[in-house]
Amino acid sequence: MLFFVGFFVGAVLWCVAISASIRWGRRWLRPGMFRWINALCGLALGYFGVRVLWATAQEWLEHQVLPSLKPTR
Repeated sequence: MLFFVGFFVGAVLWCVAISASIRWGRRWLRPGMFRWINALCGLALGYFGVRVLWATAQEWLEHQVLPSLKPTR
């Protein structure tokens, strides 16, 4: 039970901190800069998604497809 309470409190504090930092950032940064930040974050997420997809495909090919192609003796 203590773990779940600690997790919940941490998640709430994280969300409040992120919301406060975004609100603070909107005072100092123009909308164009926020678009660039969003674009960079989107590119980073896309890059990591492609890497995970590539690693998964390689593992699947090595362990599922390639062994079935080897001739049995």
